[in-house]
Amino acid sequence: QQQRSLQQLLELTKRFYVAQKYEQLGKKLEELAMRQDDQSKKNDTDNKKADQDALNEEYKEWEKELRELEKENNSLMEAMDLEFDPQESDEIKRDQQQASEDLEKQNSKSAQPKQKSAAQKMKQQAAAMKQNMAQMEGESIEEDIEMLRQVLDNLVLFSERQEDVLVAVKAMKRNSPNLSKSLKSQKDLESSFKHVDDSLFALSSRNPKIGKDVNKQVLDVYYYMKKSLEQLADLDLNRGQV
Repeated sequence: QQQRSLQQLLELTKRFYVAQKYEQLGKKLEELAMRQDDQSKKNDTDNKKADQDALNEEYKEWEKELRELEKENNSLMEAMDLEFDPQESDEIKRDQQQASEDLEKQNSKSAQPKQKSAAQKMKQQAAAMKQNMAQMEGESIEEDIEMLRQVLDNLVLFSERQEDVLVAVKAMKRNSPNLSKSLKSQKDLESSFKHVDDSLFALSSRNPKIGKDVNKQVLDVYYYMKKSLEQLADLDLNRGQV
């Protein structure tokens, strides 16, 4: 149980980091867009190449952080559906570079439209990231609800089949030829429960509300199925039923 809980905690922590970092990068891009926009409004004297070069480097560093976060996201058990490849990135870098070249020639009037264009595209990028985050959260909740519905359906079927095996064993005597059939049914149930467990584990690894209590119940089910198989195989039918 501790091992399962630690695995789930690690996965939840990694998912939380990716989501928070993605949100922070969106805000960082908004702030960078504002400073790029301010730079485009400066007069010929204050609109300096060194300042534009610094903004160029900041955007490249921002893009590098986004790429590194994409690797973190891909390392998750189930990657989050976030946009890590903004189409405008190359255009922004091109606008910024052209602005720097114009400022090097002391042509501020020519640089300003490119600076303005870069700022506008950054704002669009930041807005798209915010929208992507909100959409992903909504879709994730819907997916979790649907998966939980399926798990519940499977658990009901599983419990009904377990009841059938129990009823069959109760009607048996120790030397009954049908015992092998019930043993096989019990073993099949153990295998089918693994699919339920896999779904629950995946769900709890991205949703903290499915946690410790569920883990305990899952492990209890495994324990009692194993014990029942052992006891039925040893012809200890009464304890196997319990």
